Amino acid sequence: MNKHRLTLLLTACVTALNLTLAAALTPQAESADLSPAAAPVATEADSGGYLLLAVDGKVCVYQDGALLMRTEIDVSLLPAADRADLAAGIHAADAFALAAYLEDFGA
Repeated sequence: MNKHRLTLLLTACVTALNLTLAAALTPQAESADLSPAAAPVATEADSGGYLLLAVDGKVCVYQDGALLMRTEIDVSLLPAADRADLAAGIHAADAFALAAYLEDFGA
């Protein structure tokens, strides 16, 4: 495995660990402007995972309907297909999938 791939893998693992710890240790603040009210209704398959949404021009991550984090990723800089997916909501099954999406979006 070359050095670049190893660095990317390590970054994804660290990001996933940080998100998991943040979810477990941080109390969730309710914010009216960042609520997932416009988000698709979660299905049984969605429970336990993460939901990525475009909110106020930034990529936001929700878990179990609560805001987990608001990234500084500018949605307007993403390709049209990614913007459309974020508008509808992207489901990430676990922290590793979430880290991969965030890495793809440029976190």
